[in-house]
Amino acid sequence: GLPSGSVFPPGATTNTFEISDPAGNTSTTSFTIVVVPQGQPQLPNIIEACVNDPAVNITLGQSIVWTGNGVVNNGTTFDPATAGTGRHLLSYVFTDSMSCNASGTIVITVLPKPVTPVINKIGSTTLQTGIYNSYQWYRDGVLIPGANTRDYTYSQSGNFQVEVSNTVGCFTYSAGFVVGTSGGGIGLQ
Repeated sequence: GLPSGSVFPPGATTNTFEISDPAGNTSTTSFTIVVVPQGQPQLPNIIEACVNDPAVNITLGQSIVWTGNGVVNNGTTFDPATAGTGRHLLSYVFTDSMSCNASGTIVITVLPKPVTPVINKIGSTTLQTGIYNSYQWYRDGVLIPGANTRDYTYSQSGNFQVEVSNTVGCFTYSAGFVVGTSGGGIGLQ
């Protein structure tokens, strides 16, 4: 067995002690200690999010409560918009199946979205937006294949919108720009 003052490792450990008196009599006693290892949480693999990304459940189905900037819904969900851009330290307390608690922290960085693009008509059939990292044009809410530059030359009327990204990979959409009399709401956000 382990000597007095030792820390028992996870699993079963049997300690046996023998006591002798001056007359030579001996007595033996044994006991077994079972140490149940503490459970460890599965942590979310989110390290970056865009400020306009949807809120995400960060409990992963476990008995875990989170606190920190951007944590909502009684400690179960991280909302980048609530947190705001920047680095955020989130703390957790995990309770395993044996009611043992483990705690720790993670850092999530919330990245800025691009400035909302504005569409301008710069020619009789050409639309243009500002300077961004990438572009994707839509007509009446439907992606236009190959329309991925700053300018878009249209051949039919509709409600046009452009999705843009910045250098950190976050996206946002413009408001609709109606050409002609057609083009209902597009609903891209």
